[in-house]
Amino acid sequence: MAKQFCQDQAFVKSVGLAALPASQRASQLYPRVGFVLSLYGSAQSCFKAYPQLPEEDKLFLVMERRLHGLPQINDPTDYAAFFMAELQTTCEWASMSTREKFNVVCARTFAEEECGARGIPADMVLESSVIDQILDAVFRQRHFDLK
Repeated sequence: MAKQFCQDQAFVKSVGLAALPASQRASQLYPRVGFVLSLYGSAQSCFKAYPQLPEEDKLFLVMERRLHGLPQINDPTDYAAFFMAELQTTCEWASMSTREKFNVVCARTFAEEECGARGIPADMVLESSVIDQILDAVFRQRHFDLK
């Protein structure tokens, strides 16, 4: 899927990689598309395994599990709980679709993973709008369904 995205000139331009040679585009996109697919797979599993839980609790579990092992996160449970509580106080949260909520959780989790696991400085992490574009591109290829 990442290879297909690398060849899509409109997509490459929209995520700010048009100036890079094809090989560098691939090295930038492969891990990020892989991250989105992996987190989405985890979310699908979690939503199926815990149908009785509220949506926010499922998203919390997805985030918490992914944060384990990141050196800059001392307590993934507290971090995920704080982030989810922060989101639930926003005006937009109640009216967001499951997909929009997943995108927000995915973008935050991705930023933490970029900083920790890949050692990318916080000021160099991709903007959440770029992650949103990658998410949208992935979900154009795959039907988004977490129910």
